[in-house]
Amino acid sequence: MNRLILALCIAGSAFRLAAVPAIIADMEQSIRLPGMNFWADGPLPGFELLSGSECASGNCAMKVNFFPARTYCNFGFSESALPPECVGIAFKYKNVSGNPPSILELRSQKDGKTVDSFIHGLTWQPGSEYREMVIPLADFKLQLKRDSGKLTAGNKYLVLFNFNGKKTASVTLDDVCWVLADGRKKPICDFEQYHADTWVPDGLWLWADDSSSNPVASLLQGTEAAAGNVSLKFRFFGCRYFQGITFFRSIQVPPDGNALSFQYKLFDGKFPRQIQLLRLIGDNMKNRVVYLYDGFTPKPLGKWETVVIPFAKFSKIRVEGNAEPEYDDIRPGDRIYLIYQGEQNDVGTFALDEIKIIAEQQYSR
Repeated sequence: MNRLILALCIAGSAFRLAAVPAIIADMEQSIRLPGMNFWADGPLPGFELLSGSECASGNCAMKVNFFPARTYCNFGFSESALPPECVGIAFKYKNVSGNPPSILELRSQKDGKTVDSFIHGLTWQPGSEYREMVIPLADFKLQLKRDSGKLTAGNKYLVLFNFNGKKTASVTLDDVCWVLADGRKKPICDFEQYHADTWVPDGLWLWADDSSSNPVASLLQGTEAAAGNVSLKFRFFGCRYFQGITFFRSIQVPPDGNALSFQYKLFDGKFPRQIQLLRLIGDNMKNRVVYLYDGFTPKPLGKWETVVIPFAKFSKIRVEGNAEPEYDDIRPGDRIYLIYQGEQNDVGTFALDEIKIIAEQQYSR
């Protein structure tokens, strides 16, 4: 009897391990930009890239969204060397919502640990037009000393906006600079590098034929997201021949994986009609088998929905490259990636989240 119970326990544990889904896209990873830091012991701060008239100068500004965390929530810029003859720090802002960060911090680090920390309180003024805040370096107060305790030219400092609010808040920022003694300014972060009109989240390709506009992506955060802290929102503009989204990081189908699952929300227009799974053969991404689920019909607008599509409903449509597949279907252990492909008339706005490979029986109730 004891052996039987032990065998059942082992079998149950094996089932639980096998039932873990394989994540195709972790939307939280989309909060990632070179030269920037988003830190929190709760929901990470997020961003919206703005262009055109929304900028103070150049072609890109940033709206930063803050969410309550347990003890810290920081947004800021990677280490920047304090220039010689620097006398202050300046930035432009507008459209303050809630109570944005109350502290600006200059932090030096060594081996990932804080060495010296200097802080200054922030007071934001409302308004839809840009204002400039200029803070003299002499007004920063030493918060933590483990080295010289002095702001020193040539040393590198993180520039951080520290948020500790109990409610969500946001502010639009541009032109964050060091201010030099002769009045010149040296950028701490060049927002133009993020290309507001063409930003692509980590792990994705957004594409269309040469005669058409690529889809665009943006973040949904907080209560707008389906799960966690972040979902991704997409806009398809229609195309002459083809357009789509590729989640290009391949994943391995888990031992009991037999279905694609994702959450979606349709805001307007159409959802991409074609969903493709591409099975890799060997290490060359060009050697692959393409499977198509054609004619996905979303539910009406207005709320998040979950869809489960068994692999059996995907049709093998072609083999690409030189390698010949050993079998025609998708099986556990295969490496696959995912494409949502739009047709000419697929114009619309929709969001995606929780894209993963699951065991269909997890949802059959």
